[in-house]
Amino acid sequence: MMRTSRSILVMLLVLSAPGPAWAQTTWHIDDDCTPPGAGTELDPFCTIQDGIDAAQDGDTVLVAPGTYTGEGNRDISMFGKAITLKSSAGPSATIIDIQGSPSSIHRGFFLIHGETCQSIIEGFTIENGYLIGDTGGSGINGGGGGAGIYIRDSSPRIRRCLIRQNISASSGEPFVFDGMGAGIYIDTDSTAVIEDCMIRNNIAGAMGGAMRIFDENSNVSIRNCVIAGNSASARGGGIYNVFATTIVTNTLLFDNSTMYSGGGLHNENGTVRLSNCIIWGNEAGDAGSQFFAQGPGLSIEYSNLQDGLEGIGGCCNWQINWGEGNIDADPLFVDPEIGNYHLLAGSPCIDAGNNLRAVPDRAVDLDGRGRFADDPDTPDTGNPGFDLPIVDMGAYEFGPEDCNTNGIDDADDIAAGNSSDCDENGVPDECQTDCNANDQADVCDIAEGSSLDCNCNRIPDDCEPDCNNSGQPDDCDVADGTSDDCNDNNHPDECEEDCNNTGQPDDCDVADGTSEDCNLNGFPDECEITIPIPQQPQDQGAEPGELAFFGVGVDTFLPAYQWRKDGVDLQDDGRIIGSQGSTLLILEVIPEDAGEYDCFITDLITGCENTSDSATLTVHGPCPADFDGNGAVGPFDLAILLGNWGPNPNHPADLDADGTVGPPDLALLLGNWGPCQ
Repeated sequence: MMRTSRSILVMLLVLSAPGPAWAQTTWHIDDDCTPPGAGTELDPFCTIQDGIDAAQDGDTVLVAPGTYTGEGNRDISMFGKAITLKSSAGPSATIIDIQGSPSSIHRGFFLIHGETCQSIIEGFTIENGYLIGDTGGSGINGGGGGAGIYIRDSSPRIRRCLIRQNISASSGEPFVFDGMGAGIYIDTDSTAVIEDCMIRNNIAGAMGGAMRIFDENSNVSIRNCVIAGNSASARGGGIYNVFATTIVTNTLLFDNSTMYSGGGLHNENGTVRLSNCIIWGNEAGDAGSQFFAQGPGLSIEYSNLQDGLEGIGGCCNWQINWGEGNIDADPLFVDPEIGNYHLLAGSPCIDAGNNLRAVPDRAVDLDGRGRFADDPDTPDTGNPGFDLPIVDMGAYEFGPEDCNTNGIDDADDIAAGNSSDCDENGVPDECQTDCNANDQADVCDIAEGSSLDCNCNRIPDDCEPDCNNSGQPDDCDVADGTSDDCNDNNHPDECEEDCNNTGQPDDCDVADGTSEDCNLNGFPDECEITIPIPQQPQDQGAEPGELAFFGVGVDTFLPAYQWRKDGVDLQDDGRIIGSQGSTLLILEVIPEDAGEYDCFITDLITGCENTSDSATLTVHGPCPADFDGNGAVGPFDLAILLGNWGPNPNHPADLDADGTVGPPDLALLLGNWGPCQ
């Protein structure tokens, strides 16, 4: 089913380049060798591990056709090297037979030494691994899974591999969940890419027949893959995702099974996003024949899901983001009984995907065919996204290879010189992404070194966000330590909002306790008005026995009020009314009521707090205009008032406490003329 033509092999060589230049040295491996070998083409090494041990960053370890068994050809480690390990003739001709059994515990690969996206495994059949419980290959503790491949704290790329017939058996100990991820186990802090692979007929004693993906710091991409015929005793016959973020694109999940929940996939409090996928024929003994969602993180768009929403079970505040373009219709495979999952004419999956999810991830399908081929007999139901034919759902594209829709097959276009094909993958350059508009495919810019690709995502660095103008993408600034990233969002701190000029983003101030955030909006309280108070209390003046009052108006959800006098909380006592309301009343004012009044306000929903302005209550004596204190209001008092005429807040002559000595104050003085009573 996988084509191994020269054009496809050349294409894969380009895409697997470890950086902006080709590999430095090629080391050769052949099972038909004379030990110990020198690693040359004429005198090859006899084991895969020998080739890896000899290689340096940038090298290629090229494995000849054959079946590789025994020490050095299982429990293989790449020791963190940025090298490409690949077969010369593809997975059908290059088999790593682990020969594991209950009495001989071994796995295929053990990748725990910080492998990066430039650590590539390509073109092998990996079969017959066997683990029990929490044991690892050759006595190495491997976390209880990954009979085919185990990955921890590493981010390799696995390409064009057939991973089959591996078993991660459970130890059977009570209350111990082990035996997981029989095909591939991706553990903590790993950003792995699994592409163009078939993961078939693997068995897990507990969870994740094909794959188990774990940890909130793991971010995994699965694309152009077939995951079929796998089984797990407990959960996730196909994939078991826990806390991790997993993006699945143009992948088939078919005929996987489990005794309990999630025949195709079980997501436990992680994030799983599926686009352009076919999920069909999976079975679960309890709930969620196709999917089981535990928590809210499952999103599906432009995919064919058997039984639609009825094929999904869930628990624990689960919810599904059911996006656009989803269908529930027989995908019409050619012959699924023998593993032929190509689409027949008339399949509803043809021209039904989302182009924006297929590019730039993969320009070709699992066979190496161009991804954008229109079938004129099928209505376009997908999302074009840009001016190309619409990608199909699933791992295989249907129809003639005529990506530029000029009526000529792509191969004939290239042969006639009508189209260029810089990476020799059989897809005209004009049909591949060219983000920098230099008239050749991005992968070719990277391969020849005219563009760098620091994060190994096959997008030229000059096409990616560079907020600080450092000359490389933001996530590379973060990865190499050039920029800090306190909130782990792959965006340099210096490019994020820092309202209080602390030198780190606002949400990090909140997270580490440097700043309060009463309303939980990720914005420091000191940078915003936590509770707006558009109406502030005003100064008051009153004579003994009169009424005084203060009021506030607030803009918040559910406010609670506490009025204070000179910083001390007030309590209602019959003469003081509304001490815990928006308006404070003071009945029958006495001289002791004079002072400063404010209101402390709390939002009972958000917990935000604020304090109003302070307002002054002035209590006038029984003869408020007797400024000279001689017991009568007379000429000297009039002279004092006129001498302070005009704006004069807090002066005794401001009898009405409006901040100005003026006509109202003169009227009050004249109204009290004569002896005080």
